[in-house]
Amino acid sequence: MKRVLKLGMIAVALSICFSGCASKSDRKSTETVSEFKDDDIVLGEVVDGVYTSKMLDLKFDGNANDMDVTAEEEFTNRLDGKAVKRSDMEAVHDRLDKGYYIGDMEAHDNKNKGNHVEVEIYKDIHHEMKNGLENYIDKEVKKQRSEQKERFKNPKVEKTTRDFLGDKLLSVDVIIDEDGIESADTTLYKKLGEYFIEIRVRGDNAEDIDRYLGMFEKYSDSGNNAKQ
Repeated sequence: MKRVLKLGMIAVALSICFSGCASKSDRKSTETVSEFKDDDIVLGEVVDGVYTSKMLDLKFDGNANDMDVTAEEEFTNRLDGKAVKRSDMEAVHDRLDKGYYIGDMEAHDNKNKGNHVEVEIYKDIHHEMKNGLENYIDKEVKKQRSEQKERFKNPKVEKTTRDFLGDKLLSVDVIIDEDGIESADTTLYKKLGEYFIEIRVRGDNAEDIDRYLGMFEKYSDSGNNAKQ
């Protein structure tokens, strides 16, 4: 009887331990998502044709890739017409809090100006992604597929998981190849607390998308971080 009681107590103790460990792990995972705060928002910069973002750990060298890289120095709110300077972080936060996008950088192919790369930041103030990023992307795929079918017979619209600089990022891909029209668009999504980063790429085909995404480097691997 004592042996049975002792074994029962050990089982209860182990159960509590495992439950506690699991809860702690879950909390850590949740905290990792919410660790990113408003004060952590820092816009990237473009200097001599090279975009760097310490916050996003990104670098894009326009000179090495024959791309024209720019960053807007001023944004205009569509509804109130307010001009927001890139250097005024208080105004930048106000713009994000109102649901506007911030274009962190834009790069156009010097050989084909229609092909480009963009990095955008926004805050999910309407909680569109409250049920998770994957559910949001599933809805976006349905929406894009419906819109593209109004223009094309067989558009290819799908959700993809891409390996981007060591991160697995979900994307929405739109490929058009019919009636002499060929184009490819993809949008990669990354979540930082309440904020979302979109990396948008436009090319002539799927190979262009891979090539443009391959032009990105990790800021932390570039050696530029020593300057900060």
